[in-house]
Amino acid sequence: LETYSDLGSPQGSPMINSASLERVSVLDLVTGTDSSIIVTAAGSDAMPSEISDRVSNVSQMIEECLKRGIPRSKIYVDALVFPISVDQNFGNHYLESVIEIRRQFGNEIHITGGLSNVSFGLPMRKLINDTFIKRAKIIKGIRDYLDQLGFLEVETPVLQPLYGGANARPFTTHHNALDQKLFLRIADELYLKRLIIGGIDRVYELSKDFRNEGMDRNHNPEFTMLEFYWAYADYKDNMDLVENMIKDVAKSVGSLMITWGEMKIDLSKPFQRKPIFELLKEATGRDMSNLGTDELRKICKKDNIQIEDDANYGQILDCLMSELVEPNLIQPTFVIDYPKEISPLAKKHRNGDPNLVERFELFIGSAEFANAFSELNDPIDQRERFEAQAKLGKAGDDEAHPVDENFLQAIECGMPPTGGVGIGIDRLVMLLTENLSIKDVILFPAMRKED
Repeated sequence: LETYSDLGSPQGSPMINSASLERVSVLDLVTGTDSSIIVTAAGSDAMPSEISDRVSNVSQMIEECLKRGIPRSKIYVDALVFPISVDQNFGNHYLESVIEIRRQFGNEIHITGGLSNVSFGLPMRKLINDTFIKRAKIIKGIRDYLDQLGFLEVETPVLQPLYGGANARPFTTHHNALDQKLFLRIADELYLKRLIIGGIDRVYELSKDFRNEGMDRNHNPEFTMLEFYWAYADYKDNMDLVENMIKDVAKSVGSLMITWGEMKIDLSKPFQRKPIFELLKEATGRDMSNLGTDELRKICKKDNIQIEDDANYGQILDCLMSELVEPNLIQPTFVIDYPKEISPLAKKHRNGDPNLVERFELFIGSAEFANAFSELNDPIDQRERFEAQAKLGKAGDDEAHPVDENFLQAIECGMPPTGGVGIGIDRLVMLLTENLSIKDVILFPAMRKED
């Protein structure tokens, strides 16, 4: 049995290529097992020379796998099956091929890529050079933009005695000399806010953050994040800043008209701003702003949206957004005015509604790019929010925010009104370089271990 060890796919997985298409015994051996199948051109001289024929050939191989009961999630397509040659059209060949396979079979089929192995990366150097030259320009453009506005770039700890600043599961480690458990940061927020309290009114950090969660085409456990905080500003000021900064950076590396997969995105027009419950009402015809957990659960059941039996209010609302709203947010849209229950670090809304906070998330191409608040600076309210999150943690929510006594002590000293923003740099690079997978914009993405 011929096997093939691919980057990001299981060691020793059976391999099918165009030359072995008739040797269906390879597939029969793994039908009904947990094995994976590699669709590859390796070792075959039978791949067609035309790109359309190559895609058709790959589609045929995938169909053979599906006919024999191989789950889509167990099928890996070697990206090198697509390009015809390394020339000026390499990137277009690759992108067109990936889009077509995704259109036919969805996102469950794995298409391997990245540079975890230099030998894999060398044939892709034209496409990779373009992507990573642009990535460097994007990061430089962000620095230049914030520096010109008077922001100070700083560095905060990667190893932290208590994680915070986001709802996420952390990586843990142990400091031998201190005999102390430490966490790799999931966000920079609480340290940067301390600097605001200390008198640095405009501060930012471009950092590596770490979240011990799932991996897909939009998520890598180690990722680059921009966070900035602006004293005496609010979430409306930061919507203007984020919109103008993205447009400025996009123009510096290309165009404001972007083709992302099959989506045509126009960054030149004003970004839309819509309240979250308005978008949910447009999608469902129901006003959900006053509904509780049980009512939201009934809506999920009616619309066949899968949720965990013990899902809390925030998790259910997130599922409703993901299923009903986000797929339609193609053009840049600020989703604003979130419920307080899922926003533990945001200030109560100035309109007087006790259940809403001043928060936005920016969506482009159905993906989230930024998360921002008018920052909560009331220490009593902040403690209540932390304690509410702690209860969720005890109830089984492993992404709930812990109570941070040191941070509470800091804001008791006095924190000015502040607007804060977090932007995922890798995802922004994906958009501005028109790449569909986060693995294609990270030089050494996380991959499955080869034993």
